[in-house]
Amino acid sequence: MSAPHQSPAPFDLPIDLTALDQWVLWTRENRDGRPTKVPYQANGKRAESNNAETWAPHHVVLNAWQEVPERYAGIGFVFGPDDPFPGIDLDNCLDAHGEIKPWATPILDRFANTYTEISPSGRGVKIFLRARLDTKGRAAKYEDGRIEIYDRRRFFTVTGRRLNGNPLEIEEHQANVPWLLGLISCDNGGAKTGQKKADLRKQKNVSEGERYFYLQSFAA
Repeated sequence: MSAPHQSPAPFDLPIDLTALDQWVLWTRENRDGRPTKVPYQANGKRAESNNAETWAPHHVVLNAWQEVPERYAGIGFVFGPDDPFPGIDLDNCLDAHGEIKPWATPILDRFANTYTEISPSGRGVKIFLRARLDTKGRAAKYEDGRIEIYDRRRFFTVTGRRLNGNPLEIEEHQANVPWLLGLISCDNGGAKTGQKKADLRKQKNVSEGERYFYLQSFAA
């Protein structure tokens, strides 16, 4: 499914993100026969997610997009080592009608109070939160989609299309990071994967501490 070209008109975003000089433009390009989102600077040169000198303030990249709307597909936020924000990408978690698929519901319920938006394709969701990762990030297939979480050396496309009226604020979710990482590990855990995921989803009435040690028992 190809995403429609997004309008470069200004849209509401969390001030916590727009206040940082960590923005890039992006466009779709084919690499090895596969469509890829490639970051660019406002001067037309390639940007790098691990090089802060190629990032810019939000208003700079937004103005560049508005000036040449046919050149870029949109803007994106780069996660840096010094900001307190990781991002979660739930790929293919919405069906053709924009409804949330059952496997994504427990995840979105966990992070319902923090800024969440629909991806350019209309089939994915991106969640922004406050936390730190002990790893460099993680990505894994999950059900018929994919879950990724990063807090540095990556950029997320940003659309401003909030999911179901989610707030503009970015909230603290450090306690839920081990839960999500455990959920990803479960899906790659072999024959008992289904049971482990079911057990995790029943953990709503268990304390965060108990849930953390439960996850640690098999996530390793």
